[in-house]
Amino acid sequence: MLYLMSYETGADPAALGFPSVESCLAVVLQTTNELIGWHSYNTKVDVTASNAATFAVFVNANSTGSAVRLYGATNRKHHKQWKQELRDIAAALGYRGPATSVDLKVGEGTYVQFDRDAARRCCDISYKRNTKMNYTTAETAAALVTQRAIKTGNPAPQPMYGGDNNKPVIYTGATVNLTTSSKGRLNQASWSQMDTFTI
Repeated sequence: MLYLMSYETGADPAALGFPSVESCLAVVLQTTNELIGWHSYNTKVDVTASNAATFAVFVNANSTGSAVRLYGATNRKHHKQWKQELRDIAAALGYRGPATSVDLKVGEGTYVQFDRDAARRCCDISYKRNTKMNYTTAETAAALVTQRAIKTGNPAPQPMYGGDNNKPVIYTGATVNLTTSSKGRLNQASWSQMDTFTI
């Protein structure tokens, strides 16, 4: 499990978590072996298209397996041209195939999680408002070498740190606050929140 904050890009064979998606776009490319994610921090189509080139450099340098699906999850009120954004990201990746957009429909920062289902060649997508989540972070300046991630804008993989003013805080866990209504579980994204099309 890898957690990606704003601007970060990384890969994990099983699952990716995106803390605090509100006007951001959580991008995931699923391959036959892993999930590769990018926490795109902007709401402008042209910026997404430009930064997608850096994401593509990371994917080309680090991915394993063949791409099978592209995802984008956000609050669409901030991304009116969500379909074009996914097309631009796909173009940068040289990807052709199914693309799925998920409308979180939440008016605040939201945790989004993608769990890879290799057999079905898709992801189970779940989410929860930040106000109902607990996050744990790394409070040490030691590099977390098990996390493979970069900052968008620098295609070379960089060590990830936490607890140092000159380094980003690294999220290492996400749990749901136990309440009567939530029962400590994430919400599953429904089909009514998803739109799939072929690129």
